[in-house]
Amino acid sequence: MKNINKRLNDFSQKYGGLFMIVGILLSIGALVYSIYVANHPVMLPPKELTCTINYGQPLFIQTTKDNDFKILFKDNEVKNPFLYSITIENTGSEPILNEDFRNPLTIDFKGAEQVVKASLITSSNRGLWDEFLEKSNIQGTKLIIPNLFLNQKDTFTVNIITDGKADTIHYSHKITGIPELTVRNTPAEKRDHFNTTMIVMSIIYTICAVAIIALMVFAVIERIHYKKWRQEFNENYLKVLQMEESTHEPECKHQ
Repeated sequence: MKNINKRLNDFSQKYGGLFMIVGILLSIGALVYSIYVANHPVMLPPKELTCTINYGQPLFIQTTKDNDFKILFKDNEVKNPFLYSITIENTGSEPILNEDFRNPLTIDFKGAEQVVKASLITSSNRGLWDEFLEKSNIQGTKLIIPNLFLNQKDTFTVNIITDGKADTIHYSHKITGIPELTVRNTPAEKRDHFNTTMIVMSIIYTICAVAIIALMVFAVIERIHYKKWRQEFNENYLKVLQMEESTHEPECKHQ
């Protein structure tokens, strides 16, 4: 026990100051980083197109035995209509030009029988609305958008009715400056690299700071215990010496 306490005391004396300095530096670093990220905007990629699936569900649910209600498409019954809502947004820092579309943007509802109808529901500006209605077309299970002009933060939402549920929704495109589309399965999946990075860095700094503070506290406590033990040891040692002296005194007088 004596050796352990001595080692702990030596360790706290040698490295306690270092741990304190590192802890202070980490705390300052966490504060500076938080201030920095709070005052700097998110760096957006130059060009980015994001497609968000808002929902996909049956168009209606039959709750009665009335079979007279039917949806027809080109005189053919749509037996299993599904409704999908997709929002397309320019989430980059630069406009996406019409000439950037080297191939059309195609949304393929694979597994469905066909796309029955596509309707533009909302649009950030009238020009985008008119352009979509003029250029988009349907081919089988695909909604095809040849090209569009999208300013930064331009967005539009399309409702698509399919005959049958799609097993998967596949996007294909060839747009200059956009190697891959950003696809979200739900609106809750936000493009949030900034928040993610800040949270991760904050967690790392916090863990390091807590660990160092814990070591410092542990070292201080052990040092206090060591001092207390040392004091008790010295007191006991003095008592033993006094007892030995008192024991030997009569012998000396007798001589």
